[in-house]
Amino acid sequence: MKSNSPWSWIDSNRYPSFCLSFTRNITPTRVLEIYGATPGVISKLSEEESVNVRPKASEMSTLRAGSIAEWSFCFETFGLIGVTPKILKKLSEGREAIVIFSGGDGMDTLDRCVDSTRCESFDLLTSRPAYGEGPFLIKSAMDKHRSANPGDLMLPAVFNFITCHYGLVIDEITARGKLATAYVPPLPLDQSGNWPPSTNKKPAERGLGASLHLDPPPE
Repeated sequence: MKSNSPWSWIDSNRYPSFCLSFTRNITPTRVLEIYGATPGVISKLSEEESVNVRPKASEMSTLRAGSIAEWSFCFETFGLIGVTPKILKKLSEGREAIVIFSGGDGMDTLDRCVDSTRCESFDLLTSRPAYGEGPFLIKSAMDKHRSANPGDLMLPAVFNFITCHYGLVIDEITARGKLATAYVPPLPLDQSGNWPPSTNKKPAERGLGASLHLDPPPE
């Protein structure tokens, strides 16, 4: 990430993996509740405080949520609850949700959902087609960027698009400051949900997304 980017606080050394969601017309507390937190366990903590009080030897996700205008965001580390179909459907129920996942192991993905329907889901690291019901708003923009700027890293490019198109940016002061914070255990595999087969016939290869239930189930 370029040092002059407002997103430069997200780097692979500090956050080997993360899941960042943006959801329109919802409160940060409600986002955390959808992820599985109960109101009584949500606290306002800085990033440093959230690390210090995180349950030790725990597989729980650390969730930190805040708001930008009519949007709420949730930055998740030590987990991938936000990218599961069950949570994506709930986040986007009657609204729009965008989720960016970076696994730090060769997997960067984006999902955009509206009204509990997956509009587009794709791998940021390859030019493979997106799948979903469309329209492929962000995928089309990323394909154009990749063609015009071969060799560019696509994660910074998608953050730049999110800022330019939606007006969303989380600067370092916000990211490190006090945010609604909760610790939530991972969803059991059999409770993470699945997407129905897409009616959009645009081809998509099965690949890295299979482990996150991102690929469409076999017909």
